Amino acid sequence: MLRKPAKLLLPAALAFISAGAFAQGSSFTDAWNLADLYENERGDYFRLSGRLHADAATFDASQGDYNDIRWRRFRFGFKARYG
Repeated sequence: MLRKPAKLLLPAALAFISAGAFAQGSSFTDAWNLADLYENERGDYFRLSGRLHADAATFDASQGDYNDIRWRRFRFGFKARYG
């Protein structure tokens, strides 16, 4: 299990990035362009890459409440093409 600060860091970072993309009046699909760190006219590029899989559940019942997020897997890396 991740400690509480680590649980909050990734969602906060993703919210910050997406808020910056939407503040400029861009669409949801334009948010994916934030992963492009470098690109030139010859087709060379350097990009962020990764996956985040999570399970979330929230229940509000007379027997009690349940609210949990389980981070299943996280992968982060780079993709590049040169020449």
